[in-house]
Amino acid sequence: MLKLNEDFVGDSKARVLEQMGEIRSAVEMAQLKAEKKHDEVVDEMLAMLNAKAEASRLKEVEQEAIEFYLLSGILDSELRELDNFMPTVQTDITNAHEIVTSCKYFGQPVEELEDKLLDYEESLKQSLDQVSEIRVQSAKFQRILSSFGGEENGISNGPIKEAPGTMKVIRDPKGEGTV
Repeated sequence: MLKLNEDFVGDSKARVLEQMGEIRSAVEMAQLKAEKKHDEVVDEMLAMLNAKAEASRLKEVEQEAIEFYLLSGILDSELRELDNFMPTVQTDITNAHEIVTSCKYFGQPVEELEDKLLDYEESLKQSLDQVSEIRVQSAKFQRILSSFGGEENGISNGPIKEAPGTMKVIRDPKGEGTV
């Protein structure tokens, strides 16, 4: 039987222990690198999810802005129609006052009609005040909308202004035609 030299075995044992220490250090380093990479991947994934959520939110805001812009145009059109209609109502009330005055001249009871005309005038005044307030609010909303980059999205700054009875052509922000 072969007898191994104790020095040789001791050296081999020391080398094996040294190599095992090196292997363990290398494994620990690899594990630390893997954990670091894992953390980086998780951070990147969270950043991507946040970016996706932000993009989705921005798209919703953009859609709402476009919807608001279109509704604002409709509102402005309705306000112009009211502007055209209110003088007619005022003229009708004035004409009715003249008729009531002439009826009074002929001795007919007109107090009830006069009271109704005064109520109509007050109602007209309130309507004009409400229209004015709606106009102010609409202008505020349009300024807010334009401050969010509306001009870059094809949305004009400020209220829509055209001649009465005309329709403004609005370019579709996606470039697919006009609205």
